[in-house]
Amino acid sequence: MVELIATDHKAADEPNQRTKDRLLLLLKTRGAMTTKVLAEALDISVPATRQHLKSLGNSVESARHTRGVGRPAQSWRLGELAQRNFPDTHSELTVRILQSIEKTLGGEALDRVIADRYRDNEQRYLQSIGALRSLSGRLKRLVHLRNAEGYMAELDKTRDGWLLIENHCPICAAA
Repeated sequence: MVELIATDHKAADEPNQRTKDRLLLLLKTRGAMTTKVLAEALDISVPATRQHLKSLGNSVESARHTRGVGRPAQSWRLGELAQRNFPDTHSELTVRILQSIEKTLGGEALDRVIADRYRDNEQRYLQSIGALRSLSGRLKRLVHLRNAEGYMAELDKTRDGWLLIENHCPICAAA
């Protein structure tokens, strides 16, 4: 079983923290689960499970599902915050792939791969933005597209024009 990093200020060996870590691991490995199924998997009561889920705050997200007559079932899944507890080596993998392309095929091949990616992005942006007439509408759509890519973009109107701000670079390591 994978050992998770503590998700709060309590020591990782405290019983409550171990239960929370097990709960997060279950949601990561098995996907969305109802409170009852989680309780059974953790071998604790449904109220105790609800208490642990509540204490995890934004680390988990819930949805209610109606199944005919009776109280709707509540299912839980990992929230974005909880994903930080699990290793993410996407950027390292990307850098290694780019290094391998350059090493095995040469710098020119890497330049062609990057240029191809640039053209793909440009074409996708043009398809999404091209029909919009106003500059502000086009810029707002660009912000939406960049946010979908993880750039945390925002748009500010200044007295000199527009300022596109990107607060995060999801490809920083590769760049």
